[in-house]
Amino acid sequence: MLRADQAFVHAVDQAVGALEHHTDAEVVVVVAARSSRWLVRRLTLASGLAFAVLAFAVYGPTEVPALWLPVDLALVYALAAWLPGRLPGLLSPLLGAGERARVAERAAHAAFFEEEVHSTRRRTGVLVYVSLLERQVLVIPDSGVSEHVPPGALERAWRLGDQQGFVDDLEALGHVLGKHLPSTDDNPDELPNRPRIRA
Repeated sequence: MLRADQAFVHAVDQAVGALEHHTDAEVVVVVAARSSRWLVRRLTLASGLAFAVLAFAVYGPTEVPALWLPVDLALVYALAAWLPGRLPGLLSPLLGAGERARVAERAAHAAFFEEEVHSTRRRTGVLVYVSLLERQVLVIPDSGVSEHVPPGALERAWRLGDQQGFVDDLEALGHVLGKHLPSTDDNPDELPNRPRIRA
């Protein structure tokens, strides 16, 4: 799994700078630890665990003092709701592929505007949005890129297992952009190359 540390930030910064020499596109990389807090899913999990504790207390082989039962249920519920917020990886097995994709897509479209990818003079911004918990990578081109790049040409199976694989995928994206939207004499660096890291 990718780690958004300083080495990763530096490698992506260099890769984006290099690929932008060959294309008029402006690439912005956003790496989010997760695209949603998954609050409803966490509360559902907490309710299920609290119900399991209640069932064990009522039907289990050991006797649970009635006085302590509300305290036990409250503690289990609170811990089960809080812990996945601190350790999001605990939620991964509970999230369906379609659900993860939908949440990541909504977050990516929001990031497109929040990071002002649409603000280039000729609408040549391209967002590469990485959602680590959801294991999704979305590439969203602005209208100036879509005019030149055929539909589906920017889609690829991104490697999130290691830094070098991701950087190689960025370079491959740059080759596609360079082929369909090559660099011209009027190619200022309008957006920072440094990736945006979101906790």
